[in-house]
Amino acid sequence: MVPVRRIILLVFCYFLLLPSNKVTGDSASFHEPIPISSMQAVYHHEQGDTPLRVSSTMRQEVSMVLSEIHQLSGLNSLQLPASYYHVHFPTPVVLTLFSPVRHPIDEIIVTLPHNAWDEYHLLIKNQHNQWIEYKTHRTLSIFVNQVTAWNTMQPR
Repeated sequence: MVPVRRIILLVFCYFLLLPSNKVTGDSASFHEPIPISSMQAVYHHEQGDTPLRVSSTMRQEVSMVLSEIHQLSGLNSLQLPASYYHVHFPTPVVLTLFSPVRHPIDEIIVTLPHNAWDEYHLLIKNQHNQWIEYKTHRTLSIFVNQVTAWNTMQPR
């Protein structure tokens, strides 16, 4: 009888503590997607700007990337790289209270790595028109692969 009581007590404690992780944002596996009504994307490169087609799966991926931002990485006062993906939101995106981004998001940039060992970087424009780098738990390569695949498959 005693082991059954312990099991019941453990299960009760588990369900008691589970919602508190979701409310405080401590759980890394629980991230609600941020609603994004529309977005416009442009590939900026040395030859100029190329407008990109945006699919609902790309909007969903950007939503997941933004919802999993966990750390401010620093101010990017340097010049922007030669090629990057620039995303503009006609309706500003507002993140949760637990996000390190404390302002509505109008524009983001995903920079491309210089070589295979570098990583992608997420830059968000703040209210002072400065590009700030943020870290996210979600990889940015999924978004870049979706943009590349969608725009090479679709005829213009």
